[in-house]
Amino acid sequence: MSVRAVKWTKDRKGNNLIFIGCLDGSLCCYEFNEAFDELDSIFIGESLFDCKSPINIIQSFDNNNSNNNKTDSNNDNNDDDDDDDVIINCGTSGGQMFIFQFRDKKLRLLYEWTAHPPVHSEDQLFREQFGSLHKSADIWSSIWSCRDRHYLLSASEDQSSKLWKLEWRYDNNNNNNNNNNNSNEKDVYITNATCVQELKGHSSAVTSVDWAIIRSDNTLEEKNSQELIATCADDRTIMIWKVYRDRSLVAIEKCDLIHIFKPQSVLGWFTFTYLRFLRNQLACGTENGYVLLFDMIRLLQTDCKCFHRGSIEGLQCDLQTNTVVVCASDCTVGIYSIKTSE
Repeated sequence: MSVRAVKWTKDRKGNNLIFIGCLDGSLCCYEFNEAFDELDSIFIGESLFDCKSPINIIQSFDNNNSNNNKTDSNNDNNDDDDDDDVIINCGTSGGQMFIFQFRDKKLRLLYEWTAHPPVHSEDQLFREQFGSLHKSADIWSSIWSCRDRHYLLSASEDQSSKLWKLEWRYDNNNNNNNNNNNSNEKDVYITNATCVQELKGHSSAVTSVDWAIIRSDNTLEEKNSQELIATCADDRTIMIWKVYRDRSLVAIEKCDLIHIFKPQSVLGWFTFTYLRFLRNQLACGTENGYVLLFDMIRLLQTDCKCFHRGSIEGLQCDLQTNTVVVCASDCTVGIYSIKTSE
């Protein structure tokens, strides 16, 4: 069966993990060591969970993502830092969201819900424009909060992005028979997922989202940073949202739209496919092979180049090397060095 989504991450012990989502709804996981001797050297399982709908995206809660790093502020969500488990979420073509815990070579389903239900309409023009949206609303992208795993953002064919607040419960594992290493291990549960805000404004499918702390200087002081969300869509726009939290920096009060990019420098027909923050910049790819850069401090477009003869089908940024890595439908992978102001 065709592979639709891949996520490569690490647990806090340094083990490499690759999660693979397929069009038949199966989810596979592989573990391998730092030497990369054999990718299949430790095979965790095949079809560990069948969500009965194609898996479009996989994300993991990971403090080591490009801009998902801590500030000098105190964060009371200590349960996040004490947990060695890997938490992943899967979004499907049926609009469902699944969250899993990976521990001791096993996946455990923590929570599932319909994040983006079908949009019912008897309007013929609506059905012609949005196809099967009255049957299902694909989830095309998601991202965890850059501060903790209490918030998750999902983006869909239904033209919206939804901000979800997750209610977690942590219980001491009293049934553990190991006397040494896992004596302090906790069982984790999600009891509810509540949509606290819809980020509306796009007029077509929202294809990619990212979430980051943007700093105006090299310090970690909260006063010199702002928390931003970026969304892009098939309507050829990129929207920048500012996240406002309470004084403890735990609860999100609201997200406000602060800027809309409508680039005119891309030639020919295009849509935006993927975007990613890199320090104080934003990189975005298009369906006709362009990569664009935007300055998040000045909210200006800084570069636009056509590198590929096909659609940008994946885009990631590496904080350590200041590079943007893209793969495209012209069967090429591009690695591009980015100059930053830091």
